[in-house]
Amino acid sequence: MFTPIVLLTLLVSPYFITNTATNNKHKLIYSGVVGIALVFFTAGIGHFVKTEQMMQMLPEWFPLVKVGVLFIGTIEIALAISLFFKKYRRKVGIILIVLLIIFLFVNINAAYNKVDFGGHSLGLKYLFFRVPVQLVFIFWTYWFCIKKRD
Repeated sequence: MFTPIVLLTLLVSPYFITNTATNNKHKLIYSGVVGIALVFFTAGIGHFVKTEQMMQMLPEWFPLVKVGVLFIGTIEIALAISLFFKKYRRKVGIILIVLLIIFLFVNINAAYNKVDFGGHSLGLKYLFFRVPVQLVFIFWTYWFCIKKRD
């Protein structure tokens, strides 16, 4: 359960820190972008630091498991960095939401198989926590990266 809590903290901290310091709408939106970028950057690094555990989360039929884990980690880091370029933010946000939906299925698989990583060892009970967290990530990404503003 530690991993989603850390990611949630990374997600909301920049926004709440900025919110206490300013009323500027653009700074608040940017701080929301920083939050989701931190989540994906940290998760991407995790693919290189915890490769073996991440490999266990994938279904048995997944080909080239180690290459896949490292590739996804690289993609997550690249997308996190891309969020800082405003002209790509909407497209990157859409890609991130698609990835979050795919990752939800990976988390379901890991919980079903009680993988001993990130809380999945709790089994399907873990999903009562993880699914809402994943929905928060999806909503946050939409709100700060995709939603059109006046």
